[in-house]
Amino acid sequence: MITELKKNPNTYPYPHKFHVQLTVQQYIKKYAPITQNGQWLEESVSIAGRVTNIRHQGKKLVFYDIRQEGERLQVMCNSNNHKSNRDFEELHSTIRRGDIIGIVGLPGRTNTS
Repeated sequence: MITELKKNPNTYPYPHKFHVQLTVQQYIKKYAPITQNGQWLEESVSIAGRVTNIRHQGKKLVFYDIRQEGERLQVMCNSNNHKSNRDFEELHSTIRRGDIIGIVGLPGRTNTS
């Protein structure tokens, strides 16, 4: 799979650089006060971590558990908010448990029912 991804510059799996604004621990500490379900802030944040679990909800929604320095964070990827030049489904089909990924998005808390 990696050999195939390396052939195309648009799918190259090892980016030269990814700017991380906060560690997962700093993120949790800063955004823990968000307690209202469905609340999203308008500030963009970049974080990175190792994927430990992946859950697909249809073709438009993917949840990742990422870990860094012993802390866990759930990340929700929604096709409606997708801003990559790669197709949402194609991009998320290449991510596996154990991969280290960088994420840019809005901090918030999902609705739980």
